[in-house]
Amino acid sequence: MDLLRHIAIWVQETDSGTYRWVLTAADAGKLRDVRRSDHEFISFEGALDEGVDALKSMSADLKVGPREELEEELAELAR
Repeated sequence: MDLLRHIAIWVQETDSGTYRWVLTAADAGKLRDVRRSDHEFISFEGALDEGVDALKSMSADLKVGPREELEEELAELAR
């Protein structure tokens, strides 16, 4: 059985006034960053748009979203 991954996208403003997207996942009850932009954007919208594309790319089927095997999650919980 596979489960929908709990992934959030957020946009971070840097000290220089530019923006980066970050994908954060809830894994075994803990939050961790799973992906982040390689470069900075001049607008919030640009960072958000590319972050959404990155999140979409994590799913083989956008009708069901990014999935993970239940066995992987149970192994994480056991650690």
